[in-house]
Amino acid sequence: MGVGKTFVALELLKLWEVNFALVVAPKAVLQVWEREAKKHLNGHFEVTVLNGTLPTRTKQAKQAIQRKGSIVVVNYEAVWREPLSSLLMRSIPGAIILDESHRIKAPGGKASHFLAKLGKLAQRRLALTGTPLPHSPLDCYALYRFLDPSIFGYSFTRFRSRYAQMGGFGGHEIKGFQNLEELHEKMYQVAVRVRSEDVLDLPDTLDETLTFALAPKAQKIYNDLEKHLVAEIEGGEITAANAMVKLLRLQQLTGGWLRADDSDKVEQVDTGKAEVLKELIEGMGREQVVVFCRFRQDIDSIAQVCEDLGLTSAELSGRKNELEVWEQWQAQVLIAQIQAGSLGVDLTQARYCCYYSTGFSLGEYMQSRARVHRPGQTRKVVYYHLCAENSVDMKIMKALESRQDLVKWIIDDLRRK
Repeated sequence: MGVGKTFVALELLKLWEVNFALVVAPKAVLQVWEREAKKHLNGHFEVTVLNGTLPTRTKQAKQAIQRKGSIVVVNYEAVWREPLSSLLMRSIPGAIILDESHRIKAPGGKASHFLAKLGKLAQRRLALTGTPLPHSPLDCYALYRFLDPSIFGYSFTRFRSRYAQMGGFGGHEIKGFQNLEELHEKMYQVAVRVRSEDVLDLPDTLDETLTFALAPKAQKIYNDLEKHLVAEIEGGEITAANAMVKLLRLQQLTGGWLRADDSDKVEQVDTGKAEVLKELIEGMGREQVVVFCRFRQDIDSIAQVCEDLGLTSAELSGRKNELEVWEQWQAQVLIAQIQAGSLGVDLTQARYCCYYSTGFSLGEYMQSRARVHRPGQTRKVVYYHLCAENSVDMKIMKALESRQDLVKWIIDDLRRK
């Protein structure tokens, strides 16, 4: 991760003469492709990110395909569904790029099965991933079925019998692996591996913003609350204390949680941010990662994501200090409340750092970044920021990037509406 795979893919698209290119990626990184294409392609292609209902996406894709020099970007959950899948099969992309391609590792998965069929028709196929074997050597089969099925054959059963040692009840349990040197040699017939330390021209740190859309119910609540805050600003001066409380509520909402003013009960109204985090961590393989957040509800959401992925987590917050558990590699994910994890700790075991939510203190934010990127860190550090589209999350990111006072910057931004 963080070695420039997207840039390389875009450079290859400049060289390939194709009618149109299809990029399939997790929801969280669809907008990354649009931003990177604008930055690096210099008008060579027009990028269309599919969104909305399936009929709407199909219409968007059809219009894009009719224009030469188009890149159509869609998520794995939608690419195999009708009527979009039939359109793609008829149109035949000149090139198909799978980002975070380990997402098709299950041979029986619907996206995996469809992309194997579509891939046979495409002239060019490219798979990008930092974790080609996230769980076992067998994970490469479906990926190579898409890239070049002649390498490992057309039968998963035959492939498994060649590279896995089977046993247990009925002989259906994987007991170990075999012939791995042969598997490695075959993989590298069409594979190139780049490690972070090999890429000398990368910056010491890399920042990525991953966006998602709030569910309609949560978006309506958010809009109502934001409108109330804007109305107060337009009606006269609003105190910083009141502004912070309302901004706090907006920020809680982007994490999927809502607390009524006259109640202690917290209601979950959205899961978008947790789903983005799940996709992100799943793609990190066995790397340790630090996830910073602000609210206790966020801590619980992150812990649930880890549990769903079968990963161990440790908490560093006002209520728990399990840092030593993470330092001893007994947990893969450290969930750090930003106030507790911004000072006095060394988190250089990780090179991946994710901001699920932040506070309104620029100082705390900068200090938390320095926990991971500091003396003792030997690898490039990648920071991920999870942001709900058109929300206070994006306003906070702009303020942080410009090193501004967050509350003042956000209120001024609301005044400009």
